[in-house]
Amino acid sequence: MHPLYTRLTPLTWAAPPETWSYTTLRKVKQCPLAWQLGRSSFGDDGAPLPERPAEATVTGKLVHDVLDALSRGLVAAGLPARGTPGFAAVVREVNPSARLAAGLVRSAARVAAHPRGYGVRLYATAPELYARVASLLQQHYPRLIAQHAGAPPDAAPPRQAPSAEPTGALDLLGLLHHQHVLSEIEVRHPTFALRGILDSVYRSAEGTVIADYKTGNPYDDHVHQLLLYALLWYRTTGDVPAAGEIVYYSHTRRITWTRDDLDELDADLELELPAYAALLAHPPATARPGEHCGRCQTRAWCPVYWEELARCPPEARLERGDLEIVAVQLRDEEVIVGADPDGCAIVVVFGADAGRRPAELVGAERVRILGGRWSEDGESFAVGARAEVFGAAPR
Repeated sequence: MHPLYTRLTPLTWAAPPETWSYTTLRKVKQCPLAWQLGRSSFGDDGAPLPERPAEATVTGKLVHDVLDALSRGLVAAGLPARGTPGFAAVVREVNPSARLAAGLVRSAARVAAHPRGYGVRLYATAPELYARVASLLQQHYPRLIAQHAGAPPDAAPPRQAPSAEPTGALDLLGLLHHQHVLSEIEVRHPTFALRGILDSVYRSAEGTVIADYKTGNPYDDHVHQLLLYALLWYRTTGDVPAAGEIVYYSHTRRITWTRDDLDELDADLELELPAYAALLAHPPATARPGEHCGRCQTRAWCPVYWEELARCPPEARLERGDLEIVAVQLRDEEVIVGADPDGCAIVVVFGADAGRRPAELVGAERVRILGGRWSEDGESFAVGARAEVFGAAPR
């Protein structure tokens, strides 16, 4: 069993990030403690706390990778029209169905070996993911053709793996003017530690356009992310992008900005990044409770979350699948009894498919359970395969 299930506080707290990304900035803004817990170590190996695998994340990456392979193959083939032999040849070579099926098998194996993977299942099938790829390609392909209009015949660059060094402004602009399209480009802010990887940058009649491809549902955060990417491009090259595009399965959202917008964001970040780093410099960082808490990957180790949950009315607690009990005693090999924050006795019943057994928890000062199920009367709590149980008997 991974130590994360037996420790309710980190063994080693995480320091502030050396380099910020959009994802890091968003998570720290939302809750500094959640970010810090997610990067802290609970084991002797010093590795950060792993997030529990999520099917949407796993399948989204598979779809993105296959779409990328198709796009690159089609560009290399000269962007043949849909329905032509050339288009069909690229699809045969990439073989999305086989690639997706093999990807699902590999992903299932990784989930099974993951420290928090017990009870997580991948229900998506290769045909379902292929349908998502086809839908996204239908949206993406006309844009891909437009992006490459006027590009030289050899203008399909190999994928540029993110490097430890930022690409210079002249290199990026020179590449863009020659290739018309750049893919998976890392850009870094010239004066503070902020970086991003841009899915696609291309030249249009109106100027530079940054495109970001999403395999999930639309969120307002995506707009903020694209604005940050525009700032990074601008501060790296001096070129203000004319627009940005967020490409979803069903539609494309177009975003515009001005130089003043980017300058204002730049000034805000120059103040915000040191302030957030200071919040993280003296652990534990501040917690910021909110609606996101019930979905937080680190809530098992967040004392503020459990304090807030204890203050909820009993009926509100029943809507959550989370439970904290103390003074744990064994009733039989499948059942433990403990006291909730109000001092009421709660019976916790472990199913045969649960990842832990009651005997492991007897005498534990505190047990926290995520993803269980309350009985209708609120007097018992069921633990199944999808639940995570934290706590350990004293040694």
